[in-house]
Amino acid sequence: MCNILKADFFKLKKSGVFRACIALCVLAGFFVVAAMHADMSNAGSRPEATGQTLETVSAAQAAATAMSFSFHIIFIAMFVSVFSASEFASGTVKNTLSRGANRGGVFLSKFIAGSVASLAITLAFASAIIALGTALWGHNAAASPSPGAFALMLFLQGFLAIAFCALFTFTSMTLRVAGGAIAANVISVTMFSTVLAAIGLMTGGEFNLGNLWLAAVVQYFAVFDFGGVSISRGLAIAGVWTASSLAAGICLFARRDVK
Repeated sequence: MCNILKADFFKLKKSGVFRACIALCVLAGFFVVAAMHADMSNAGSRPEATGQTLETVSAAQAAATAMSFSFHIIFIAMFVSVFSASEFASGTVKNTLSRGANRGGVFLSKFIAGSVASLAITLAFASAIIALGTALWGHNAAASPSPGAFALMLFLQGFLAIAFCALFTFTSMTLRVAGGAIAANVISVTMFSTVLAAIGLMTGGEFNLGNLWLAAVVQYFAVFDFGGVSISRGLAIAGVWTASSLAAGICLFARRDVK
């Protein structure tokens, strides 16, 4: 597995798709800050505006707000889909297996390399927002969280990015077509919470099934005051999705022929 992992990290280093996703994620972060700045600049002319103002906002708060909408997760979905599925079409996976590589090792190697890329994309997104937000608004000590709270928020978001990577790797290695994997993974980020919530309503349940989806946990952890937030519950949900995605992915990959 070590040789497979080295090869995947080499591909990651040379990947144009990875660099493109990083660049787009940085641009998205800049766009979010610019949009927030424009909205707050115009808030004075709108009596109904009740959001933050230029005097009460901080770059860290902007980062948390942007992450709650899962923008960075969409870029992770696109990268992992291409990184994991494209090699089936080129025959690289088949050649790797023909040399005696373990199928479980091949799957885990994609997941590990994808996880590193997912953390890099998450950090790039947050860094872009912090950089431009600080340049526009300065350091607002009163509105900024403590360094420890901000680090905890980033750690939790990174953990969730890895959980999403496991699910995206499972989907991509199962579908084996980059375009289909991108569509399935992006749709899962944007729509699956709504689908689960609708199922809960149709079954008459009082519990919102959408709260068990990873995107809901991303929103759950996009805060700095964790007094009312059960970190263990969110980590448990992410852990279950990660473990089940890896177990199902390895099992299916081991049983299906690679052409």
